[in-house]
Amino acid sequence: MATSSSGFAAAGWRAAIARSVRLCAVVLVVSVGAADLADYSGIWRLDPAKSADIPKAIDEALAKENFAIRTMARGRLVKANKVPKFVYIGQADGMTTVSFDEKKGPTAPSDGRTITWTRPDGRQYLLRIALESGVLVQSYKAEHGTRVNRFALSPDGRILFMDVTVSSPRLESSIVYRMVFRKDGA
Repeated sequence: MATSSSGFAAAGWRAAIARSVRLCAVVLVVSVGAADLADYSGIWRLDPAKSADIPKAIDEALAKENFAIRTMARGRLVKANKVPKFVYIGQADGMTTVSFDEKKGPTAPSDGRTITWTRPDGRQYLLRIALESGVLVQSYKAEHGTRVNRFALSPDGRILFMDVTVSSPRLESSIVYRMVFRKDGA
């Protein structure tokens, strides 16, 4: 069977074009959503209409628990998961601070190293803050559970999404909810 040189040329070009398309797709995927830590800096104001009803999210997660656990856990969880009106995120000297409302939040290394953080009331937590694939992740771990706040930006950088997951070995289901914030002054 004879093959013309134009057949090889066409096949070669098709392969080269396919490789180029795949390379462009990889570059596009890497660059989309790859926010820089500095992009998160600033004051973010709650958008209540776009944010979750936290007590409802807690009730849904606790629905499978028995009455005693549900009653005890609900009060603690509602107290620990208050609706923040503002989020402040700041970076300086390789450290990141995330604060809610008027309370000074914890500061941790931006590189993801875990530190021990002591709240003003004396409770200690393992705290970690890191930028993972363009998403700012803040995690707390304590004796009775964990809380992970995953902050992501809208493509235009003016909206901050905070996806929260609270889990405990004492509960059947994790509490999961999303809060939406807008850049103050944007």
